[in-house]
Amino acid sequence: MSIYSADLPQVHAVSFLWALPALPALAALELALAGRVVVRRFGARAAGAAAVALTGLACGGALAAAVLLLPIGVTGPHVLVEARGALVAAGALQIAATASLGSFSASLALVGAFATCAAAVAVAARGDDDPSGPLAAVCGVGAGALAVVVADDLVLALVGWEIAIVSTVALVRRAPGASPSSGAEAYVTSRVGQGAWLAGAALLCWGLGARGGDASGRMTVTADVGGTSGAAMELRTLGERPPAVSVRPVLVGPTFVAREIADQLALRDDQTHRPFADVLAARRLGPVPLAPVAFALLLLGALGLAAAVALALPPSARSLGAMRLAVAAPIVASAALAARVGGALGHPGAIGAWAFGAIVLVAGGARVPRRALRELGVLPARDLGAAAAWLERRALAPAAPVLAFVALGLTVLLLAR
Repeated sequence: MSIYSADLPQVHAVSFLWALPALPALAALELALAGRVVVRRFGARAAGAAAVALTGLACGGALAAAVLLLPIGVTGPHVLVEARGALVAAGALQIAATASLGSFSASLALVGAFATCAAAVAVAARGDDDPSGPLAAVCGVGAGALAVVVADDLVLALVGWEIAIVSTVALVRRAPGASPSSGAEAYVTSRVGQGAWLAGAALLCWGLGARGGDASGRMTVTADVGGTSGAAMELRTLGERPPAVSVRPVLVGPTFVAREIADQLALRDDQTHRPFADVLAARRLGPVPLAPVAFALLLLGALGLAAAVALALPPSARSLGAMRLAVAAPIVASAALAARVGGALGHPGAIGAWAFGAIVLVAGGARVPRRALRELGVLPARDLGAAAAWLERRALAPAAPVLAFVALGLTVLLLAR
């Protein structure tokens, strides 16, 4: 039996990570579907109390995760994982309902949850006659953003991404001075970013290749993780490996799960040789290496989420009033996507590249993506505003209720599993 070695983070199993996006999602669905009934029967304060209570619970869960990840008495990196099996398992295509948080992503989750809760408190305190609409949008933004942060599967993160963008556009359209075309431009930019993200994830999954194993091309190997996170095992070894090791099973092969990608690329069969990372590095996409292309597409996708938020904002973010705090949540989610990419592929500079791109986008009012979309000229209209409005009217508006019920079904499924 071959035993690889790797410096893997210690894994701590928990069962509350999916509750972070599920709680504000429950508030958003309740207010969107029955908010007017709640206001009419129980008053505006009841709607505000429900939103604040559920977003506050999500904020408390994010704080608990951040506290659990504090490096007190723990050596090396560690991560919280909630594994709920596979949502889709069809051969090589497997979409796992796995949630995970490391130290950095837990900090982002706490910032996003706090911003959502603070925005809900601010909206509830305004004294509107019917605050259910703005509160539903605020909770939807937070739910989508937190789903992006905790989702370990690169494809499953797109579900939270879609919820976050739909809710962000619904939120900013309630602000004075907001134009319908800006929301439509955000939708189009989001689709471009999602396409780049999905293409990068597909290339990365294909590039990991099949090395035997089951029908999906995956197999389990044993890794000496050199710490307390694996099972203790005594071996008679030769060479540099100590006789006492700590082993852990590691899945290798095609996968969309960022943590599994990072684990298999870190495996070594000696001090320098990383066989699975070498397989990915040897893959080519025509004349160019595949790994840099996949990395660039994933990073472009993460920036696409930030660009969509910037395009959705009205000319003055101050016009959002009390709701502008919630807009920070999808920006945080965009940073979490970049962190996932950097962690999976071992590129610590990914978050720095994302930060530079996001600053340029937000400071420049998203002029670059707006001009790029105008120059494409592929939509059935003379200008981008009319084209995006056409796309929203014909495709996105009919799909919004379907997405809401799909999100509700996924929430119930994840909590019931």
